[in-house]
Amino acid sequence: MIPELAKFPKLEKILASAYDNCPYYLHNLAVSAYGYYYRKQNLNERVFSHLNELEKTQYYNRSDLEEYQNKKLRSLVKHAYENVPYYHRIFKANNLTPDDIRTKDDLVKLPYLTKDDIRHNFQDLIAKNYDIKELQLVHTSGTTGSPLKFYWDKNLMEMENAFIRRHWGWAGFGINDQRVTLRGNVIVPLSKKKKPFWRYNLPEKQVFFSSFHMNNETLPDYVEKIRKISPKAIQGYPSTIYTLARYMLDNDVVIPVDAVFTSSEPIYSVQRETIEKQFQCKIYDLYGLSERTLASGQCSHGNYHIYSEYGIVELTKDDKIIDNYDEIGEIVSTGLNNYGMPLIRYKTGDVTRLKEGECECGRSLPLMEAVETKLEDMIMTPEGNVLSSSVMTHPFKPLVNIERSQIIQESIDRIIIKIVKRPEYSEKDSELLLNEFRSRVGPNMGINLEFVDEISRTKAGKYRWIISKVTNDLEK
Repeated sequence: MIPELAKFPKLEKILASAYDNCPYYLHNLAVSAYGYYYRKQNLNERVFSHLNELEKTQYYNRSDLEEYQNKKLRSLVKHAYENVPYYHRIFKANNLTPDDIRTKDDLVKLPYLTKDDIRHNFQDLIAKNYDIKELQLVHTSGTTGSPLKFYWDKNLMEMENAFIRRHWGWAGFGINDQRVTLRGNVIVPLSKKKKPFWRYNLPEKQVFFSSFHMNNETLPDYVEKIRKISPKAIQGYPSTIYTLARYMLDNDVVIPVDAVFTSSEPIYSVQRETIEKQFQCKIYDLYGLSERTLASGQCSHGNYHIYSEYGIVELTKDDKIIDNYDEIGEIVSTGLNNYGMPLIRYKTGDVTRLKEGECECGRSLPLMEAVETKLEDMIMTPEGNVLSSSVMTHPFKPLVNIERSQIIQESIDRIIIKIVKRPEYSEKDSELLLNEFRSRVGPNMGINLEFVDEISRTKAGKYRWIISKVTNDLEK
């Protein structure tokens, strides 16, 4: 649960085991202790200073906002040239100096940065003037199931918190308001079969609900507890909140809240309609990347605003820049806040289109359509628990020796994980993957690893990370 412990895997394993064997009240104490630590580390004076600035910049006119963005870009480019070996080489190879990149329109002079570029040049992408001990190592698997690692610096993490707090503020949700969270946090041991399926983070006025115990037998307990808490907002993965909302719809249950905050997955119309109906509020969706190169959030009018202060967005098709609003293109983004490991012109693999005009909310931040990625299938365990695709990415995050993966649920108690190995892959990777997987799907699920040379795509040329051949009980 604590990112810093990733540097000490043995200690992390010991603490996780101790947590699993603790009684309920000690779980709450542990979660609240981390909440206090998190609040102290991530809600400091610098975060609120950033937040105050962001509250102003969102209302800059487009010209001033663009100049603000270009100023940040020039500073980042100068730093990358002087301190990041990879970019120093790239500039030299293309006969460029920092003075050649003055505005976002000049970025086309630089080549794209791909995921393979990051893998092959990982050490050279780290800034020489940063102590690596002060950086946070982060892993992601994304929807392709192919892990990637990179570093965040302290400023990026503080800026991230400021952006999130600003986004929540668009819904009128403040720092002292209470929320219920349904994300990938394993806060209730999988062996627990009876309530409570929630734990308290008192300093944050937050109640974590397990995403790993949701089924037709336990959901009445979820609904009863959330109704009793009466939170101002619900926060979580769209598919997980939808599981709860669909149960509420089937049982004529309504729990009014002020806002639902979704992120980490695409949200689809059927999910949105059901969630907004059962919670009687608007959804404020947030699109972003673990790579932290861009972010976009929905306001009360339902429009996705690109956070210009966060990163620069280019749309490309066939490696050419799209400059009209009708075409869909791949997002290429440049993060403006991570000096520890800058990512410039990063090919995200996500697609969208830009929107013309300005929003009625009065913010000048540019507009984009929702990111168009395929709705993933969900995993159902033998116990009837429904697990979202985002939850299932977690076991893959530290496994950088996997080129590509795919999860196929053949039956209620059998899963096949197809793996395209990298040369460095070993039995330790298999052991880690199986252990982490079992901690999420439970002991009654059979898991087979199948090593393949490639993973086929659909007839439409698309890649499905999860394929489920099992009917979801909650969708019957």
